Amino acid sequence: MINQHVLPSYKDSEVGPVSDLEASVVTLKAAVADIHAAETPYAAATLAPTLRLETMVDIREFCDAAEDVVPADM
Repeated sequence: MINQHVLPSYKDSEVGPVSDLEASVVTLKAAVADIHAAETPYAAATLAPTLRLETMVDIREFCDAAEDVVPADM
């Protein structure tokens, strides 16, 4: 969703820096890669809640901030 909707709209609106959102994509990809690279299903399962309950919540703040400044028609 960030790559398909949020980042393009934010870039097109030219209302603020996109570096936080771009860094968020890198963070998400790394976290998902860590889950896939886990040696056991248990290890993967222990990483997933951190991704969902911490990392994604933090990244949502960047998305919400972008939503506050990007015009609704973007």
